[in-house]
Amino acid sequence: MMRAGWTAIGKEHFGAAAIPATDLEAWVFKHESRIFGLFQFPPTVTTGESIAAVVVTGPVASSAPEQLSQTPVRYFILERASGTSTTVLEYSAAGFTAVRSGPMLGSGPSAFSDVVMEIVFGKKRPTAQEAARRLVILENLSLYAEATPLLRQLHDRGGLPPEAKADMHKIAGGLFSDALQKRQLWEYVSPAEREFLECPVGKLTEQQVLNVLWRREAARVLAWALGILSELTPYDKALPRENKKLVPGDDAMNFIASARLREEKEIDSARDLAELWHWRSRTRQLMEEGHPFQPSEAMKKAGLNTMQDIIRASAQLAVQRGDLPMCIADDYPVRGKAYRDLDADEWSEVRSVTVERHFTLNWLCGYAPLNGWDDTPTDT
Repeated sequence: MMRAGWTAIGKEHFGAAAIPATDLEAWVFKHESRIFGLFQFPPTVTTGESIAAVVVTGPVASSAPEQLSQTPVRYFILERASGTSTTVLEYSAAGFTAVRSGPMLGSGPSAFSDVVMEIVFGKKRPTAQEAARRLVILENLSLYAEATPLLRQLHDRGGLPPEAKADMHKIAGGLFSDALQKRQLWEYVSPAEREFLECPVGKLTEQQVLNVLWRREAARVLAWALGILSELTPYDKALPRENKKLVPGDDAMNFIASARLREEKEIDSARDLAELWHWRSRTRQLMEEGHPFQPSEAMKKAGLNTMQDIIRASAQLAVQRGDLPMCIADDYPVRGKAYRDLDADEWSEVRSVTVERHFTLNWLCGYAPLNGWDDTPTDT
C-alpha cells in the first residue's frame, strides 16, 4: 500500500518520468501507533534532487489492510540543498512544502527517519526516572573505565593463558553488565555503551576509555538536574578526578522510582549557557583551522567585520544577560584570562567539559530523536 501510494504521488508530479517505488530500496517499521515506510532514492548530483522519502501511516490499532486503507498518511521528502545541507519537505494539497532542515548530506537513512519521527511525535523530554536510570548506568560505566588500566596490565602479563584472559573479560565487563541486568537496566544501556561493556579488555582503545571517563561530567549534570548536586561548577573546572558517588544510597531501584527533576526553565537556562560556551569553543576551532570569516553587508554595517568582533559582541551581550560575570580583553573569562589565551591543554579540558554539558543538557531538554542517548545532537 505504501509503495502504491508513493508511486501515485510520483506520477502526479512527474508523470512517466517517475521512478516506480518497486525499484527503490525500502524499509518498513512500526513505532508506537504508526507504521513508517522509508524509501532510498538513487544518489543525488545537484541541488533540489530528492535523497529519500518517508511515508507515515497512522495512528492504527492494527495492520489489517482494510483498516490501513482508511488511515491518514503523511509523505515526507529529504531534498538536497546547498553545500552539505538538506531540507525536509512534507506533502499537502499545495504540494511539497519545506518544514525544517534535515541531517547533513551523506548521513544514513535512519538520520532522516529520526527527523521525521520527531516531527510526527514532537519533542519529548526524558522523565525523571529516565534521567535517574541514565545516571546509574553512567556510574557503572565510569567504574569499569577506571578499572580498565589495571585489568589491561593483568591481561598483558606474560604467561597468562587465553582461557584466563577470556575469563578476565567475563569477570570484569560481565560484572558490570550483570549488575545492570539484575537492576533491570540493561535494556536502557545505549548501543555504544553496550559495545564498550562487551569489548574484551585487551581490545579497548585509550580513546574509548577516555570517552567514557569524560561521561563523569555528564553524570554530574544529571546529578545536578536531579537535585543531588546544588550547582554546577564554572566551565573552567571539570569534575574532580577522584571518583565521587553520585547515586545516593545502595538501592538504585528506589532511587530511580523516587527521582525528581528540577523545573524545566532551570534546565533550559543551563542548556542555553552550555550552548553558548560550546559556540565559543567552535569559533576558536574555526579560527585555528584557518576558516575564512565572510560577514554579510548587514554585519559590516553593525561593525562586525571579523570573528573577533562577533566574539566581543557575544561576550558583552552575555555579561548584560548575566550569563558571564565579566569580559576579559573582550572575550569569555576562563581561569583568569581570555578564552583565546588558553594553551592547548587548557582549551582541551575546557572544551571537553563544555561538550559533555551541552550533550547532556540537550538530552534532558528532549533534543535527541526519541530520547536516544547516543543520538543527542550538539549543534551550535
